[in-house]
Amino acid sequence: MTTFSKIWDTEVKKLAEACVTEPKLVRLMSMGEDYEPNEEEKEYLKSIDGKYKDIYGMSHISDMIRQVEHALADAREAMAELAIAQVYDVLNSPSYFHNVFNGNENDEEWKTRAALRDGLYKLMHA
Repeated sequence: MTTFSKIWDTEVKKLAEACVTEPKLVRLMSMGEDYEPNEEEKEYLKSIDGKYKDIYGMSHISDMIRQVEHALADAREAMAELAIAQVYDVLNSPSYFHNVFNGNENDEEWKTRAALRDGLYKLMHA
């Protein structure tokens, strides 16, 4: 096991998973624009409407987790690093937290994403 995969497995994956609080929403988002949700899904979507500030971030982080897991399973660490770098670049952008969370450092989504950003930095510099 490489240092990269060890840090991913023991630290950073948990930080990423903490950012994906609504896997059902992420699944529905991945269905495409032509997908028509059933009644249960419509009720679910209504129940979380306005609850999150960064649902697209949640989706991208979920995708990153999937990409990293597959890349590491295939012994393609460089592909895992690429997936991580893409999310890190957004989380490390000077405007991301200000624009998405209106600069509110007490927001729980802010906190989970800031922790993930720091974990991704550690992983990229391991």
